[in-house]
Amino acid sequence: MNDHSLRFSTDNIPEKDRMPYWREVFGRCIVRADIQPLTDAPFHGEAVLAAMPDLRLMHAHGSNLRGTRTRALAADGNDDVILFVFGSGSGTGLFGGREITMQPGDAVLYSSAEFGFMNAAQASTFSIPLALMKAMVPTVEDLFGKCVARDNPVLRLLTDYAGRPPDALAATPELAQAVSLHIRDLVALALGAATRDATETALGRGVRAARLRAIKNDILNLLDRHALSIDDAVKRHGLSEPYIRKLFAAEGTSFTEYVTQQRLNRAWRMLRDPRLQKLSISLIAYDAGFHDLSYFNRVFRKRYGMTPSDARAGRT
Repeated sequence: MNDHSLRFSTDNIPEKDRMPYWREVFGRCIVRADIQPLTDAPFHGEAVLAAMPDLRLMHAHGSNLRGTRTRALAADGNDDVILFVFGSGSGTGLFGGREITMQPGDAVLYSSAEFGFMNAAQASTFSIPLALMKAMVPTVEDLFGKCVARDNPVLRLLTDYAGRPPDALAATPELAQAVSLHIRDLVALALGAATRDATETALGRGVRAARLRAIKNDILNLLDRHALSIDDAVKRHGLSEPYIRKLFAAEGTSFTEYVTQQRLNRAWRMLRDPRLQKLSISLIAYDAGFHDLSYFNRVFRKRYGMTPSDARAGRT
């Protein structure tokens, strides 16, 4: 874990000490909430937090619990705006005097300066300073308690970020800054009340980046599909082919080039893995998504300056 992220888990804590640890260390010290279990079952909790410029991202799951922002804790001066995305199971809560009942995938906006509570077993949160949100969404304080439905396409892009390892999101200061900007743009768009300038900026910056990220993640999950093509991305993401081509062109590549490179990366890792020495090179090529061995050999040599056999032998 790098300097920008923290991971908490009760896995290695004796059962009798789990709830006190989760309540005092994670609850009161980290998320500044009073945590209580909602069942008598043995308690379990896991959470990952990422700190980026002007943004905190958290993903937590485990036993069903209540997190209360007590009046005392709400007086700590933190006025962050929080978009709270419910995971599996329904969630309930009370913030700003508004009762909240949500379904899996729904989100709700609230203020850290408010007294209230949330009941959930799994959730992701995006915390942004109030002043920054008001610059993009002047009426943001009127939106506390607002529900963002799970079928909101921008919310789906946001939850893709929440599911990624924090180390990957904040690997460098430059990347952390870019990811923070993208996420703040998406939160503003998801609320549907951003200023015209903020909307245009977000559409040109945050949405494009998030869509490209989602397409790339999809590609990685489908590399072994030999017929994988840009048509699959068009159908799966509801975007036009020219738009997808422009997303990749902005990074100096193309859909096909990106797919080929990821397949070569997979083949390289497999060839260098001593546990896979008994696998034939043709089988490795096929597993990486190449259906033509001669084409695989040609592009592999062009990319790495050696044959697959050389790579397996550890030559450089």
